[in-house]
Amino acid sequence: MNKDEKLNFSSDDLQKAIKNAEIRFMQIKIEIVIIEADNELKEARSIQKKDLRKAIQMVNGIILKYSEAKEKANKNKLFKPLSETLETRVINCRKFQHMLQEKMDKLIGITPISKKITVDEIKVDSEIPSVIKEEEKKPVLSIIREFEFIGGQIRFKVGLKNNTQYSLTSLKITFDIPKALKWILHEPGYERKGDSLLISKLGVNEKKALSLYLEPINCMESPINATVSFFDVRDKPHALTMKPKMISITCPIFFTEVDANLARVKSLRRRLTHHDKKIFPLIKSNESLSIFASIVSVLEKFDIKSTFKDFSEEDRFGEAWFYGITKVKKNQIVIYVLLDGENKKVEIEVSGNDEPQITAFLAEIGDRTRKQLIHNKIIDIEDDFYDIRVSILSKLCPYCYTSISGDQVQKFIDGKLIQCTNCNVELKVNEK
Repeated sequence: MNKDEKLNFSSDDLQKAIKNAEIRFMQIKIEIVIIEADNELKEARSIQKKDLRKAIQMVNGIILKYSEAKEKANKNKLFKPLSETLETRVINCRKFQHMLQEKMDKLIGITPISKKITVDEIKVDSEIPSVIKEEEKKPVLSIIREFEFIGGQIRFKVGLKNNTQYSLTSLKITFDIPKALKWILHEPGYERKGDSLLISKLGVNEKKALSLYLEPINCMESPINATVSFFDVRDKPHALTMKPKMISITCPIFFTEVDANLARVKSLRRRLTHHDKKIFPLIKSNESLSIFASIVSVLEKFDIKSTFKDFSEEDRFGEAWFYGITKVKKNQIVIYVLLDGENKKVEIEVSGNDEPQITAFLAEIGDRTRKQLIHNKIIDIEDDFYDIRVSILSKLCPYCYTSISGDQVQKFIDGKLIQCTNCNVELKVNEK
């Protein structure tokens, strides 16, 4: 090429090149993590006979690396093969972890922790036989779990109780949560690593409780599983499996024969006991009409009645009201849709008397709407389209998908106004 010749690139070509480069860079980063973790796993296998404790510690870290890489891969459907590879590695690594823990249990069970004391020796078995027998009847750690629907989310509660006369340390609760549920928040503020929460200590007979807040993405029926690992007073590792808890989010089937006018529907909404709302970001305000039409078309596929719909292209403002009756329980449900171009948001509200039912239905509407927008090429296949509050609590700007700092998220939780440093959009509280 002569020095006088010029290369002509359009702005779109440049943006596509940058985007492809970013995708490739992320792919390479994930692949590097896999290679490094694979090498560490080989090392853990090679040292298990010489240093079992170190091998267990290494495997715990390797599982964390695989899990964190899998979370990143799950954010882009182009990385689905990588995600599946990592899923297989996590499963195989957990099997290896379980085998190592069994070896440790057997080893400690037959090997004295310290030399036998011969001077002033206390005969524990004869001094306090009743205490020993009582403890043998109980598990070292009790795990209880339950869930409830609250504000359109599922609060999954776990309680831990130390049944021994010594402290348990380095507790790690690793959750296996169905893909239809998105973990957005937990309390109290225990350290989180991947799918695990860390608790440094559980004292003698102490109880501790924690809650996960899970956002339903679509309807499902699947168990939540968890494993609790910890060390006892002799530094012996333990791993207990929580009894699975089945979570059922059953989407209602509608059979609506009766029409209703707008005044009656609005009056009914006020009388219904539960109201659940999701607020989505209006990312492409120039596509307001198409987005509004897509949501309406999703709702019209259900056997429900449209009582009102109106859209102003000039104001980029639209409203729609729907009324439905469930087929089995004959529950009345009201759906309200609002597209507000000025404030760059889309609200979908479902009202009814059965809270689990409206939570399930709203999740299904959100999932179908997301797929419809992708099908209509209004959003890209790798774009997220989640409730604004869920995105922020997941440390992502709902409008440009760049990361938000933990300090900014905490300000949002505390009720303060925050602003994305990348797209400058103000992220308001009380959006839920």
